Amino acid sequence: MDTFPVVEVKPIYGYGWLIAGEPRREVPAAFTMRLERSQPKLWTGIVLSEGHEFEGRRVTLTQRHREWSGYVNIAVEADRPTSGSGLETVLSLSDEERTAILTLPVDEREVRARQDIVHEGDRPSRCFVILEGVTCAFKITGGAKRQILAFHIPGDVPDLQSLHLETLDLSIGTISACKVGFIQHAALRDLCERRARIAAALWRETLTYASIFREWMTNIGQREAISRAAHLLCEFVVRMRAMGLAEDHICEIPMTQQDLGDAMGISTVHANRVLQELRRLRLIELASGNLRVLDWEQLKAVGDFDPAYLHLRGAGRAAA
Repeated sequence: MDTFPVVEVKPIYGYGWLIAGEPRREVPAAFTMRLERSQPKLWTGIVLSEGHEFEGRRVTLTQRHREWSGYVNIAVEADRPTSGSGLETVLSLSDEERTAILTLPVDEREVRARQDIVHEGDRPSRCFVILEGVTCAFKITGGAKRQILAFHIPGDVPDLQSLHLETLDLSIGTISACKVGFIQHAALRDLCERRARIAAALWRETLTYASIFREWMTNIGQREAISRAAHLLCEFVVRMRAMGLAEDHICEIPMTQQDLGDAMGISTVHANRVLQELRRLRLIELASGNLRVLDWEQLKAVGDFDPAYLHLRGAGRAAA
């Protein structure tokens, strides 16, 4: 049974519209939306209409008058990464496949910086997609030391393995303030049964995460500290560029020196030294949470970086 019905919205006049936080009076074209949530006097859903200016965006309808009159106020969310965005870095989705992903029931939550989202040992019944912000996967040793295993960016589903593995063997927490969308396992399994290519893309996504883990193991085990840092920064820039979140070789990077040290298996003091050396060599500028790569080719050389292990569509463009 379809729990989330599709409804048609036919704007009559412009009063009551709020588009990405800004009021607007011109009347948009009619559109269809799949409801995600229905409460008294409030409805929320995703716009399905192909080619519409609001396609893929979340819309909230609120009853305008105290008594039902058929009139509603409509707020349209600003553009944001969707749960299909990360998959499109590894697979070209059809419009139908993209719509199938966009219409998944998603429970959006805002999470403060430096908060755990899931813990090692949890037995989750849902996965989450990162919509905004950066998270990290990590493990804590018996001596209370943290090893960061991966950084995750918008479009990623960091705990996708929980769809098939009952118990989590790692923890995931926020680096920056994040917006995440929780998707029930049952909904994902139903989608995979109906859409074989999406199931294959999700499987490929978990294989890509495994490939990244192998590269990180090589980075920590066999490269000098300065090469580890250069490699880590190259990876972050390429992945952010693939998601459209970096301009040229400039992007926000919310990780602290302690975060970077924990990802490279070195102390915070050592991480500071290698970052200073990369600055001294005029390879990067790093300040106030912003990274600018000054010499991309040399940074790749120092980091022994080849983006093939990321298995991105158009990896050559992202790494250029």
